[in-house]
Amino acid sequence: MAKNISKPLEDIPQIFIPYKEVMDLYESGLKVPDDVTLVWPDDNFGYVKRLSNTEEQKRSGHSGVYYHVSYLGEPHDNLWFSSTSPALMYEELNKVYETGGDRFWILNVGDLKGSEYSMKLFLDMGWDIHRFSFDNINKDEPQWLASIFGEKYHNDFTKICDQYYL
Repeated sequence: MAKNISKPLEDIPQIFIPYKEVMDLYESGLKVPDDVTLVWPDDNFGYVKRLSNTEEQKRSGHSGVYYHVSYLGEPHDNLWFSSTSPALMYEELNKVYETGGDRFWILNVGDLKGSEYSMKLFLDMGWDIHRFSFDNINKDEPQWLASIFGEKYHNDFTKICDQYYL
């Protein structure tokens, strides 16, 4: 046992997030204990950089995702408004889930304003990814907006969202 830890380390959940240059180290053969959860990051623009392969899917630690709807950095910042479409978020997070990424999901929101819906969608998918599909994903945001501003605007919100995410 480690100093100041009262139970065996293997009983304490642990994660490994190979973000940015650490991914290169992992890909070069860095060994991570089987019970540690591998948490795959996206590329800061909504595309998950890596999914668990067949061998990694057998790990007792499973895997998860570190996803961004806000980003400060190169090549350009994405801070003021979440531009990740619900369909892209569903596509990427569903791939994570289907390849064993069911253990740990974390979302980088940054400034909450402008990302409220994306945060809600991420949490809803984390709770029940099977509630969503490519057939219904584009209906979720207009429904959420109508629940806030009034059902009478539902059709307007549908048109606005469809136009925005074209």
